[in-house]
Amino acid sequence: MKGYVCITGISTGLGRCIALSLCKNGYHVVGTVRKASDKQELEDLKLENLSVVICDVTRISEVAQLVKVVEDLTNGQGLKALINNAGIVESGPLMYLDENRMSHQMEV
Repeated sequence: MKGYVCITGISTGLGRCIALSLCKNGYHVVGTVRKASDKQELEDLKLENLSVVICDVTRISEVAQLVKVVEDLTNGQGLKALINNAGIVESGPLMYLDENRMSHQMEV
């Protein structure tokens, strides 16, 4: 194994592609999703070097739990990389977006 990589947001799109590619190339990926159904779908792939964690990156308690999972998996050796891929889109013209919606998007 080449090392551990943590990727936020691996349920679909770019995050999922990166996670699967890194797994295929010998890395152990710790990836986050927000929904149990997404976790199950990824676990059904039966990849030994993929650990899926439910984590909403806007909730500090869930991020703290993710840190613990990473520490336990790596035996304190740490990560080769952290890829912060989680994101959402608040669509619409910028001048009409509510400040709270914009703030939430940036926090994610």
